[in-house]
Amino acid sequence: MLKRLGISLLAVALAAQTASAQPTKVDIELSLLVDVSGSVSSAEYGLQKTGYVNVFNNTTFWNAFQSSGRTIAVQYAEWSSNGQQSGTSWTLISNSAQAASFASVISAWSRAFNNQTGVASALNYGVAQINGNNFDGTRKIIDISSDGCDNEGGNVTGARANAVSNNITINAITIGTENSGCSGSLANWYQTNVVTAGGFLETADNFADFNDAIQRKVGREVNSVPEPSSFALVGAGVFGLVGLARRRRNAA
Repeated sequence: MLKRLGISLLAVALAAQTASAQPTKVDIELSLLVDVSGSVSSAEYGLQKTGYVNVFNNTTFWNAFQSSGRTIAVQYAEWSSNGQQSGTSWTLISNSAQAASFASVISAWSRAFNNQTGVASALNYGVAQINGNNFDGTRKIIDISSDGCDNEGGNVTGARANAVSNNITINAITIGTENSGCSGSLANWYQTNVVTAGGFLETADNFADFNDAIQRKVGREVNSVPEPSSFALVGAGVFGLVGLARRRRNAA
């Protein structure tokens, strides 16, 4: 009798442990991979990081997101040379308060690298982070920003194929137009070698324009899963108005 009771208790304990180990279901897993290589000055780094902070401090957008009943798991990670990546913990966001808390984490983040541009290594890091977190997203997205192409000899298209094989979409945002290490324009290099089928490319003319561009980009990514059309319009409208207001201020 005692033996059967012991076996039953063990089975219950194992079942509870298995249940607790199950990943949390979310609508999107979003890995934000941020270029902090040597071509990014301290001032440009500040503009870039502030752009991400402003995205998650957009109360109107995240209130609309909350009303949709959806959730997102996100990580902010900075990268430079091969093997040089450092990121925040994965964070669950379902409302504006959680988004603002994540914005504070990004704001407090300190730059750790300032070297070469290891795009392939960064992409492989993003894949590993998505596969190794405790979330399971309906959509899995890597969002990589950069002002340069890979100069570390990495297999960039191989890293893209690795993402595709793990059902991960890669979107890119390029900063600037030309780069001596790329064949042709920077945007063309990322579109050809990095962005996956079903993914998209956003561009910023320079770091001063990055805020508006990353607002548009993350807004599009967050709205990229099936949803009520009204929320899609709200999201697009909110981020569009933010950019319009900023451009008007800059023109004043």
